[in-house]
Amino acid sequence: MVIVRLLLWLLIFYVFFRLARFVGRTLATIRVLNQSARSTPTRSSAGDGHLIKDPQCGTYFLESEAVHAVIDGREYRFCCEKCRDAFLQERRKA
Repeated sequence: MVIVRLLLWLLIFYVFFRLARFVGRTLATIRVLNQSARSTPTRSSAGDGHLIKDPQCGTYFLESEAVHAVIDGREYRFCCEKCRDAFLQERRKA
């Protein structure tokens, strides 16, 4: 009888453990989705809202935040000064 009672308590504990784990993961997923929704710029909050791709690292960023450089008469836009400098250095080596 004691073993049956112990097994029953273990089963109840296991069910509550799995339920708590499921709820925790679900809440964490909801938190991540809410954070990414808040950090994603929208057209109304980000001005022009056009995304462009950095030719050096391939990152997409807002056109209004671009670092500009004119190389051989062509205008390039970079996500940061570090990418611009790396791009210029690679062009000098070539």
